[in-house]
Amino acid sequence: MSMRVISGLLAGAVLAAVLAGCGRTGAAGSAASVVPESAVAYVSVDSSFEGDQWQAVSGLLEAFPEGRGLVDELLEKAGAEAGLEGDADLRAALGPEVVLVVLEAPAASGDEPPFVVLTQPEDEDAFADLVEGADGARAEVRGWQAAAETEADLER
Repeated sequence: MSMRVISGLLAGAVLAAVLAGCGRTGAAGSAASVVPESAVAYVSVDSSFEGDQWQAVSGLLEAFPEGRGLVDELLEKAGAEAGLEGDADLRAALGPEVVLVVLEAPAASGDEPPFVVLTQPEDEDAFADLVEGADGARAEVRGWQAAAETEADLER
């Protein structure tokens, strides 16, 4: 699985959560303290899977025939491709909050912007397996596990 697939899964979840009207409001969480001020986007998603955001995403997708069971299917596929055993390992790899940080706007139309994913997983080894399965780079940044496509993105 590539970092592009992971970012696509997260972006889809974020978009669905926003469309469902259940994004967080108020001040940014503690992950914001490790994000550069020059970042162009910061999106925090409650990844507890039983939380309101995931229930809203699942409910929204269930309204479409192609969406029935899509969230569970995507989670299972992502975990399997990363070598994780079932969605319980994937849940432990992601932690209760996942933050997507877009570092800068794309250089050209159609380009993917550089981004970093931050989380505080229950199982750091499972997170490492997930990132390594995606051929990404990872590091710890002041208590947060960070993943990106390249080391250069992490250093930023």
